[in-house]
Amino acid sequence: MNDFPALWLTLKLAGCTTLILTITCLPLAYWLVIDQGFKKRIIENLALMPLILPPTVLGFYVLWLTGQQSMLGKFYQSLTGSSLPFSFNGILLGSVIFNFPFALRPFISAFESVERKYLEAAWCLGAS
Repeated sequence: MNDFPALWLTLKLAGCTTLILTITCLPLAYWLVIDQGFKKRIIENLALMPLILPPTVLGFYVLWLTGQQSMLGKFYQSLTGSSLPFSFNGILLGSVIFNFPFALRPFISAFESVERKYLEAAWCLGAS
């Protein structure tokens, strides 16, 4: 793999992004489908915000929030000794933030397509 560092970096980034988005978006999508309160609309709108912002603006905000002068950047540097922007973890954070709505929407659609009567029947039969 030493001959193809860009390919290895891309595959590693794709795998880590997919894992993180699956772990975070799957339970969030289920909660957003089940919950019908006011919090649902706020959380859903915040989660879909990367779709509204242009990628350059989103990148600027991520860079501004994780830079060495920010609280998050200082905290990360005190923990790891390195800066977050332009590192693999910074690229991973940007990838997760940018792709979050693209992972969340299909999960929400999938959970909404399951009929409520099947869920209630499963609950009555003791399934969690």
